[in-house]
Amino acid sequence: MAAAAALSLLGGCVRIADPGLKPFSEGTIGFEAGSLLLRSDAPSRAGSFKDSDFAVDESILMFGQYHDNVNNSIIFNGTPITKHASSWDYSPGRAWVWTSEGDWYDFLAAYPTDKGTSVMDISGNLAIKTDYALASDNYDLLYAAKRRNGNEADLTAVVPMTFRHVLSAVQVVVNNESKYASFTLDSYEFRHLIVQASAKATMDGFGDPEFSFINTVRNGSSVRGYSSLATTLTGTKVSGTHSFEGDFDLFIPGPLDAASNGSSSEEYMPQLVLKYTPDGGVQQTESILLKDIQRDPLHGDTSTIGVWSSGIKYTYYVNIRLDGGVLVTVVTTDWDPVEAETPGLLIE
Repeated sequence: MAAAAALSLLGGCVRIADPGLKPFSEGTIGFEAGSLLLRSDAPSRAGSFKDSDFAVDESILMFGQYHDNVNNSIIFNGTPITKHASSWDYSPGRAWVWTSEGDWYDFLAAYPTDKGTSVMDISGNLAIKTDYALASDNYDLLYAAKRRNGNEADLTAVVPMTFRHVLSAVQVVVNNESKYASFTLDSYEFRHLIVQASAKATMDGFGDPEFSFINTVRNGSSVRGYSSLATTLTGTKVSGTHSFEGDFDLFIPGPLDAASNGSSSEEYMPQLVLKYTPDGGVQQTESILLKDIQRDPLHGDTSTIGVWSSGIKYTYYVNIRLDGGVLVTVVTTDWDPVEAETPGLLIE
């Protein structure tokens, strides 16, 4: 009976549970990578975004755990999986081992490979973390997760990993909507945000990915943005430049209504701080609460965004009319589209 069950497994057919089923191995655990569906229409600061396909000799970092009725065993602990001309490989190879339909493998992967991603020392399913600080880090962190269950038809097929952006991308666009008056855009920055945290990847009980941030630290320091722009924006009826479009910057996702000092005061909640100087005038400072910015109030959409989420791009349009005040709106878009039928290593 055990032999018959093993033959059924190797053929990819439906298996009948058999307590006497013996372990088997057939081939090496492999990973495949398709095209990265990345959009190149979102300019970013140099080195910030992964905006092209993986090149030959680039690697991802793999973590894997095997579960059976008795043990959970780490089988990949930060193994580099490297792209070659026609495949992704690693060494030494690991063989598949199955003992029952109740077995499963969890695979977690990270990119880039040199950012200290490691297995978390916690009970339960496999989990990894990567520490991230805005003061020192400005790279595009990507995670992928995949479970292979023991009741699947092809237990030894290569494993397709679907990567997701873990951070949020934020852009600021400033427009001078005055007719004739000009001003100099001096600077903009963000304050009272999460400035450091650990990104965490794991799987829930159903094998679905769970990406989150833990050990968050929030303070009132100035982060990202531009400290010295000195960019002149002319009125719409005057020749010249009327708009400034900043690069996308990377931020740690989190709520926009949390104060950096633990209070309930809006003074310490996440803000966009913008400074500009009208021609012939004195410098003006606008401190704009991010939680209050509406999507499109001029067309009736007064909804606001209370949380920056992973894998979302946020574009803040700051429209300044020197004789009429400042109006800020926000547009959100998914970072990258994914076609469900595209195989391999993807970006969502």
